[in-house]
Amino acid sequence: MNTFDTGITLYLNQFAQQSVIFDNAVKILSNNDLFKGTVLAALLWWVWYLPNKGHSNNHREHVVITLFATVFAIVAGRVLPLLVLPFRDRPLVEESINFVRPYGVHAGELSQYSSLPSDHAVMFFALCTGLMFVSKKVGLFAFVYASIFIMFPRVYCGFHYTTDILAGAVVGIGISWLGNKYFVQNGNIKKLVGYAETKPEYFYPIFFVATLLIATMFYDLRVIIGAFKDLIVKF
Repeated sequence: MNTFDTGITLYLNQFAQQSVIFDNAVKILSNNDLFKGTVLAALLWWVWYLPNKGHSNNHREHVVITLFATVFAIVAGRVLPLLVLPFRDRPLVEESINFVRPYGVHAGELSQYSSLPSDHAVMFFALCTGLMFVSKKVGLFAFVYASIFIMFPRVYCGFHYTTDILAGAVVGIGISWLGNKYFVQNGNIKKLVGYAETKPEYFYPIFFVATLLIATMFYDLRVIIGAFKDLIVKF
């Protein structure tokens, strides 16, 4: 393990088990969708209805592109560990660093998954990048919020090393930036945005479901996929 990761992890870890209230508050932040994806998904709805001044004239196109980019980014974040990146144990189960688990954090949590890259960083930094294309102020707020209330708890609880977060950020930001930079004038994207006016009874239910899935990090969908995988293995 590199000294950069262990240095930051062990520095934060010295505060673990010093306060039951603080440890459990951070653990709640790490797991609670209300404080994670819901806030950023709500920002997507907010910028969708911004008046056409003081920001990108293509703000609705950027929102739609960001939704697609976020889904593509999270798929890429899942595929990379399987095809390119080595499996990496999470800090809370890495014996060599003697990690002290904060109150409320259990050793078995997420241990079967590689910590590199961070799915949270991939998804939420992709969202933040898309928001930057609409409004730099909103995007900056989103980046600060995600860093403090989403990424910090992942490192403090031992779910990720700092480079896991950085690697996820590179994937999420890169994909979202490319999508928002080069597809904003795409005819199909503009056609989709047009459905908000011509077919709102179809567009907005789908838009709601898409943002709900992002707000919950596709949790229910992942449960369904996991159940199907178990059935396939059994048969």
